[in-house]
Amino acid sequence: MNFPAGGGDIVRASAVSGYAFDPEATHAMGIAFDGACWTLGLEDRSAAAATKVALAVLEQAAGGQRDPHCLRRQVLVTFAH
Repeated sequence: MNFPAGGGDIVRASAVSGYAFDPEATHAMGIAFDGACWTLGLEDRSAAAATKVALAVLEQAAGGQRDPHCLRRQVLVTFAH
């Protein structure tokens, strides 16, 4: 299975946060992360804002969400406030 570019960022963030997810969930989270970063114009994935996006994706996924489009939308809502 090929993961999107953000998949690695999500795996690193989940290791730091203590969350553990199966490969399908990680794949969905990577898609959501990439989409949210693109929408927010975050090209530098090492920026603090990208880390906040990754953690927001993790929090939403920890709540049980697995649909990448819903994850992305929920993350963007948190950044809109």
